[in-house]
Amino acid sequence: MLEYFDLIWAPREFGDYKIRAHLQNHENPRNLAEGMINLEEILSMLKQLSDEDSQMTFDGCFGKVTKVEIDPLQKEIVLRVKLLLAEDTKSV
Repeated sequence: MLEYFDLIWAPREFGDYKIRAHLQNHENPRNLAEGMINLEEILSMLKQLSDEDSQMTFDGCFGKVTKVEIDPLQKEIVLRVKLLLAEDTKSV
């Protein structure tokens, strides 16, 4: 399963787009670090999300990406995420 922090691992100068996650059902929705991602990684991420029922992990917590917002003018990606309880996740 794809891990958010693996996506943002590259140093800031090596990405084309700023990426951040917005955790919709968390008391601090913007508590995760922002990072940079290049166009090839964006396409790979979208493919993996499609293959894995939109599920990712966020610092080890399961989440479902409900929306991916891509702003080509600001060069920013926002992942809208609903954190899942253990019983909400699919068996892997």
